[in-house]
Amino acid sequence: MYRYCLPVVWGILISFSALGQPGGGGGAELYFKGMRADSARFFLLESDGNPAWVSQSNALPLNKSLMIYPVGNWNDKLGSPCYQLVFYQGDKSMTVDIAQLAQENPVGFTPGFDSLEFIEGNWSWNLNPYWPSQEDVAKGYGVTNRTKSIWEKDGFWKKSDPREKKISPLYLFNQAMAYRRKHEWSKSSEAINKAIDQARNDDENLIFNTERLILLMESEDWKSAYQAACDLLKKYPSNFRLNQHCLNLAIRFKDYSKADSCYQQIIRQEPDYQWDYYMFLSAYMQQGETAYLRGLEKLHQVKYSPWEGEPIGIASNCGSYFMMARLAEKTGHISEASQFAYEAALRGYGYYNSNIDGFEQWHEQHSDYPYFSLAYALYLHHATSYDNGNSLLQEANRVLEQIPPSFSRNADYWWVMGLVNDRLQDWEAVSVSGKKLLKLSPNDMRGHYLLFRFYGASTPKFNQKKSEKHRLKYVELKAEKLDN
Repeated sequence: MYRYCLPVVWGILISFSALGQPGGGGGAELYFKGMRADSARFFLLESDGNPAWVSQSNALPLNKSLMIYPVGNWNDKLGSPCYQLVFYQGDKSMTVDIAQLAQENPVGFTPGFDSLEFIEGNWSWNLNPYWPSQEDVAKGYGVTNRTKSIWEKDGFWKKSDPREKKISPLYLFNQAMAYRRKHEWSKSSEAINKAIDQARNDDENLIFNTERLILLMESEDWKSAYQAACDLLKKYPSNFRLNQHCLNLAIRFKDYSKADSCYQQIIRQEPDYQWDYYMFLSAYMQQGETAYLRGLEKLHQVKYSPWEGEPIGIASNCGSYFMMARLAEKTGHISEASQFAYEAALRGYGYYNSNIDGFEQWHEQHSDYPYFSLAYALYLHHATSYDNGNSLLQEANRVLEQIPPSFSRNADYWWVMGLVNDRLQDWEAVSVSGKKLLKLSPNDMRGHYLLFRFYGASTPKFNQKKSEKHRLKYVELKAEKLDN
C-alpha cells in the first residue's frame, strides 16, 4: 500500500547524477521484508544495455529501507542510467533490474513497497505502475509469492536476460573521490589515473583530469598541480572551473600574468567576477587606485537601479555596495569604504548573505568611522531570526551605544536606532528616533515611517489618527523619491 516515506533512509553515494529530488517526490522506497538472503549489493548502471557498465556499487543492508529516484543521463551517448539489485543466497542469486520509477509529482509523494522475497533468476521490475483496480493495490506490498502473479499480469514483473557487467571509468572516478575524502592520496591517485586511461570521450577526460588536479591540490603537491592546470588549459582554454583552479595556483606561484589571463576568461562568462579582479589588481598588480576607480565605474552602473523597498527592504545592488566597500578598504579609502558598507546593509545585504564576520571586523578595526558601526548594527538587524531571538538586536543596540555622541546629529544614526528598536518593540526608543529624524528634516520619510509604526503599536500611546497621518506622509514622500 502507498505511504509517505518517513523512516530513516539509507543513503547511497553515486556519481554526478543526484538521486534526490527535493520536494518533488517520485522514485520509490523499498523495504525487504521476507527477503531471505545472505547478502545483497546495489549497482548503479550507466545504461540498460549489454554489457552493463557499473558506475557505483555498494553493499545493500537488508534491515533498512532503500530510497531511489530517477537518475538523469550522465552521457546521452550511453543511454539512460538504471539501478540493479542483486541478492545472494548460498550459490543462488536473484538479480532485479529496476525498469522504471515514478516521476516527480505536485504533492511530493513517494510510493513505498513493503516486501521483496527471494526468487532465483533475473528479473525486470517496473516500479511506476498504474493501478486501475482495487485488486492491484496489493502491488504496494511489493513482490511476494502472493502478489507476484498480480505484478506479472501487466508485465510489471517479468523475466529478463542476464547481462555482463563491466567496471566503468566512472566507478574508478567515484573510488578516487572516496579515497581523496579520506586523505588516502596514493589510492586516490591510482584510481583516478586508471579512470583517465580508460576515459571513453572528451567529457570524461576533462572531468577525470579535473578530479586529478583537485587531488594534487588537496595533497599539497602544488608544483604538479600548477603544471597540470596549465596543461589542461591548453586543451580547454575557456573552461570556467579550470580557470578558477589555475588562477589560484598562479597567484600562489606569483605568476600574475597567468592569473590575469585566467580572470579574463572567467569574467567573460561571469561578469560579477570583476569585483574579485579589482581586488587582484590592488593586491598583486600595484594598481590599487586604478582598481578603485574601475570599481566606482561599475558601481555607478547599478547605483540608480530601482529600489521599490526603500527605505527598508532588499535592493538588487546591495552586493555591489558590499564588494565596493571591500575594495575601498583594500585601497586605503577607509571613509568611503564605511559609507559603502552602510549602503550595502541599508539595501538589505545580510538578509540572505552570511557575512557577519566582515561587518564585525570593520566595526572593530575602524572604530573611528561610525558608518562601519551603523552597517554592523543593520546587519545584526537583518540577521535576526526566530532561532536567535533578540540576542542580535540587543548586540546591535550595544554597538550603537559605542558610537561617539557627536554622531547623534546624523540622521542615519537615528534611522538604524529606530529600525533595531522597532524589531525589539521598544516603542519609546522608536518614538525618540522618529522625532529626531523629523527635527533634523521634516520631510525625512524615515521619520514618518517610524512614527507611523510607533502610534500604531499596542501601547498606551496608541493613536490611529496620528499613525495614519504619518503613514500617508511616508507614502507620499516615498512616491516622490521614486518618481525622481
